[in-house]
Amino acid sequence: MRVRDAVRPDADAIAAAHIAAWRAGYRHIFPASIFDDPDFDRSRIEMWRRWSHSPTPDRRLFVADDGSRVVGFALSGHADEDGVDAGEVLGFYVHPDAWGSSAATLLMDAALEHLRSLGHDRVVVWTLADAHRARAFYSKAGVAPTGRTDTWRRYPEHPVEDLEYARDLEQVR
Repeated sequence: MRVRDAVRPDADAIAAAHIAAWRAGYRHIFPASIFDDPDFDRSRIEMWRRWSHSPTPDRRLFVADDGSRVVGFALSGHADEDGVDAGEVLGFYVHPDAWGSSAATLLMDAALEHLRSLGHDRVVVWTLADAHRARAFYSKAGVAPTGRTDTWRRYPEHPVEDLEYARDLEQVR
């Protein structure tokens, strides 16, 4: 397993990992109608095909490649919140076929190192309250709940609780 910067030809594989991870990780959170909607796959495929995969100093998209395909990604950069002086893991998904492999740990390590290289001393990650597998992984990676919550409204008819996790970056190996 290796982690590298994403390139434009990775778009469809990134979308496939994103779609599969959502279906496996969030099926218990959202109604089946969301996953069954043809726009569910299409919107993610189109999003990743439009994405510029060229790394910039402040934002990088990493992929985990198992030698035959991309199995996950991590997007890291400056926190999107006004007034927050921290780095953020803005997106983080691994294909369920690669759960339990080293992919997630390697992606998190790359994202945290990138944020540290930008001069951040703290990282934040937001995750859905009922995303138990993701929350367990973040805790294992040393990213702990801060107590801050928000409501995530990606699907307005199904708002869900979002939890902030954080970690000091001095802890990065």
